[in-house]
Amino acid sequence: MKKTLILAAISVAIFGLMSTTTAQAQVQQGAFIATPFVNYFSFSNKRHLKNAGGYGLELGYATNPNIEVAVNIGTTNPRQKDAPKKNNRVMQYGLNGYYYFGPYKQRLQPFLTGGVGIWNFSRNTDNSPATQTNLNVGAGLAIFMVQNISLNVGAKYFYTVTNGGRNDFNVNAGVSFFFGGHSADAGDPRLRS
Repeated sequence: MKKTLILAAISVAIFGLMSTTTAQAQVQQGAFIATPFVNYFSFSNKRHLKNAGGYGLELGYATNPNIEVAVNIGTTNPRQKDAPKKNNRVMQYGLNGYYYFGPYKQRLQPFLTGGVGIWNFSRNTDNSPATQTNLNVGAGLAIFMVQNISLNVGAKYFYTVTNGGRNDFNVNAGVSFFFGGHSADAGDPRLRS
């Protein structure tokens, strides 16, 4: 599954670079953003969980062309290492911020992300609390296919604050749909066609 997800992310990136459609792409101030996503987690060995894929939904708001604030909910069902027939459903809730770099109105927009989250485990595999708080940082690339749709690929590092710390990692891919918003250059005569 991990190899499949990585190959899918690379394929999306290559498709974005090779596409001939020109998009006046940007994160527009005031836009609401919905991003269904898939991910693949590499869990800390301390958790005694096998690595696993998951899915979720993120809802965001662009406060300006470079900054997005978002909330997300996701789930994954890793198997326990010591009892492979038992799943441990993990629900993930998060509040994240994004900073988009790059030239204004470019199709490829790299970003940094960071945030705080809560994970809830259905089974306690390592004598830690079922509900755990974490901090995350990550980076990725938004590939705008048309003005209001982008394909996103990225990776995140999670540090669990609760109960002595755990270091988890994930790779993710999603499709963002932008609704509303307005261009920050609407009043700038230098940028009119």
